[in-house]
Amino acid sequence: MATASILNLIEVNFDHCQKFDDVDHNGIGITNDDGERPSSRQSHDGNGNGNGNGLPQGQGQPGKGNKLDSTSLRKQLLQHIFRLAKQSSESEKDNAATSSFDLEDIQEEIASSLIQIINATFATIVNSVNNGSKQAATYNHFKSQSPLYQSSLDIMTLLCQLICTRGDGMLATVVVEHLQNFASVDMECMRGFVLEVLNMCLDNLISGDFGTRGEGLCTKVNKKWKALQEKLQMQEDHNDENDGSQSLAFLLGTNCEEEEFTWREECIASIKEIVAPRLQDKSQMVRQISIEACSTLFPHNDDNIDANDDPYGLTETELHDTVITALKWNTVHDTSSTNRSLALSSLPVIDSTVETIVSRVRDAKLKVRCDAFYILRHKIDFVRDLSVSQRIEILRVGIGNGGGVRYPATYVAATKMLCCGWMKNDCVKFEIVKLLEFLDPSGGSIGNNTGNGNSGGNEDVCISAARAIIAAASDDYQSGGLASISAGDNTAITSVVPLTTSPEITLAELSDPEVREYKQKVLKSMSI
Repeated sequence: MATASILNLIEVNFDHCQKFDDVDHNGIGITNDDGERPSSRQSHDGNGNGNGNGLPQGQGQPGKGNKLDSTSLRKQLLQHIFRLAKQSSESEKDNAATSSFDLEDIQEEIASSLIQIINATFATIVNSVNNGSKQAATYNHFKSQSPLYQSSLDIMTLLCQLICTRGDGMLATVVVEHLQNFASVDMECMRGFVLEVLNMCLDNLISGDFGTRGEGLCTKVNKKWKALQEKLQMQEDHNDENDGSQSLAFLLGTNCEEEEFTWREECIASIKEIVAPRLQDKSQMVRQISIEACSTLFPHNDDNIDANDDPYGLTETELHDTVITALKWNTVHDTSSTNRSLALSSLPVIDSTVETIVSRVRDAKLKVRCDAFYILRHKIDFVRDLSVSQRIEILRVGIGNGGGVRYPATYVAATKMLCCGWMKNDCVKFEIVKLLEFLDPSGGSIGNNTGNGNSGGNEDVCISAARAIIAAASDDYQSGGLASISAGDNTAITSVVPLTTSPEITLAELSDPEVREYKQKVLKSMSI
């Protein structure tokens, strides 16, 4: 059942887009011309050590062999997988043959077939790129323009779901090790595609299911594979505990619950070793995909993810210290503001990342600054997680101290953080006096706070904060400070204008009862 479904899906996905590509099947196998496995580090280095097409040597060589279409793929897979399924079924019926039947041999043969599927898919992509323009080698062009992208992604999604959702991890380990061969090749679109595949593997490994963020990628494939899995589960529910004759144990390996965490953690560790160097890739798009893959390790950053999506506890931050360190570097130093913003949003909020998040309120790009204020508003408790000096720095940058802020949108983001986040905190509850106490107007440390005192005092920042809070509570008092307007993010200031905002804008994220409570308490404090 599973074999037939895999073959049918591959046939559907390849049939419409393989008609123009000729590939030498001897060049896409798992052995080179000498019959040996290619080196895991082998790639084109510009000195004759590669094949010039972006794949490891001995893989994906264009030629005049048989056309890589659904017929040839079906023939290969029938030889390597379907035959084994039949052999397994016959061995279960014959007790004498069972003792000589080796499950490991079957898994090795299946792994070999999966490697050939990967090689065939990648070789087709490379041939298509080599026959196109130079722009075709970029990942953006490949993803948006190439007819091969979606069909190739469908196949790799099915493969990731097959090897990473259940089993003993043997197939997942083999496939991940093989994908490492392609992660550092010269061709940008291939590096990006491999990282996208590894991201899907991470998603499936963590959730133990069909992925928490795969919606919209391969709906057709997901539905067929899910239906197949449910049918197999129904079959297994009717079998004895030790009877695997009608299940897929021969394909996926024995599912040992006690070892689930171990093999999944090992596979994730291997993927992290592949992805981490790509965080500093020369291509902006490759770095972006690498950051997206790293963000999969921290699903709790997504408000739509619940704890059930990590049944094995694989997203605990202490397991991924090296990834967090790498993401912090991209958050600060990546030359692309898109990547800095993505890395900032991907960082888990822990003690070691708070300082990095706070520093981004001074980023050169508006989008990154606004993202930093959003995180400070929604994901960081300003009383528990921030020192006095950090609170003052954030408000000084966002609201200003009489000298203005860099851009009006920064002021709006900062006032939303202040009025909808900090004022709503359980320790403040819309009491302006209590908030000012946490800003330490006199400049000395208070209570058990870990912040350093400021001998010059924080009165100027406290005044600016109070004015912004009052402006949001009063319909006829709209004032906030001064904004330094420039022609661009990196050009000199051209003018200074007053900043105004309205309660509707500032308090938009509060409910109607919260807005009423906010206004009543703030205006009551003014009347004292």
